[in-house]
Amino acid sequence: MALKCYPLQPGGLLAIEAVALGLTSPKSVYDETLMNFPVIMLLMFMVAGIYFMKEFLLFTFTKILLSVRSKIILSFLFSLVAAVLSAFLDALTVTAVIITVAYGFYGVYHKVASGKPSIKHIIFSKKMRTNLARIQNKNSSHLNHF
Repeated sequence: MALKCYPLQPGGLLAIEAVALGLTSPKSVYDETLMNFPVIMLLMFMVAGIYFMKEFLLFTFTKILLSVRSKIILSFLFSLVAAVLSAFLDALTVTAVIITVAYGFYGVYHKVASGKPSIKHIIFSKKMRTNLARIQNKNSSHLNHF
């Protein structure tokens, strides 16, 4: 998952190309990779963490968006949340959080704008219709006895 989000494969291909073209030695590529391995691991785990926190982030930002009526206070709260995130996370992770929240908002907008129900809604509606028909049949049989 994280490998798809960050340019680890292209970076590796660039390193192989640099060695093939004679721009660097395999030893220097190995040393640089070894020195930057903690950063690579940080990026991979932060992307995985953001992916698993996607619903929580969307819930939090949606609560902020829907509970505040003033545009000025809303912009201040979004800036405050961004500042708190920036204080504890690196810039790339904050950008990933912002992209995740924006993508979540777009997903909600797209569901509403398209007018098509989600698959959960369709399944729920089928169950409701089945239960409603069964209840109506049961009630109509009771009414026939009167």
